[in-house]
Amino acid sequence: EKAFQEEKAALQVQHNEELRQLRSQVAAVQDDQEVSRTEHEAEIQRLKEDVETQKLLQQEQASSSEKQSGELNERIQALEEENARLKKQLQEQQDQHTAQLQDLEAAHRDQLTSSSEQL
Repeated sequence: EKAFQEEKAALQVQHNEELRQLRSQVAAVQDDQEVSRTEHEAEIQRLKEDVETQKLLQQEQASSSEKQSGELNERIQALEEENARLKKQLQEQQDQHTAQLQDLEAAHRDQLTSSSEQL
C-alpha cells in the first residue's frame, strides 16, 4: 500500500509538472500571438488615421491623393486579412493545445488507473 501511494504520488508530481510545462507553452504561444495581434491592430489604426489625413489632402490634390489613398486601403486590407489569419491561427493553436492537454490528462488518468489495478 505504501509503495502504491508513493508511486501514485510520483505519477501525480510528474503529471503536474507536465501540465505546468504545457500550460507554460500555451501561455507563451498566446503571448506571442497577442503581441503580433496588438502590433497589427496598432498598424491598422495608424493606417486608418493616415487614410483620413489623405482624404483631407484629397481636396487639394485630388488625383495624387486618390492614388495614395488606394494604396493605403490596400495595405489596410492586407493587414486586416493578416490579423484575421493570425486570430484564426491562434484559435487553432489554442484548440490544439487544449486537445493535447486533455489527451495528456486522460493518459495520466489511464496510467494511474492501470497502476492501481496492477497493484
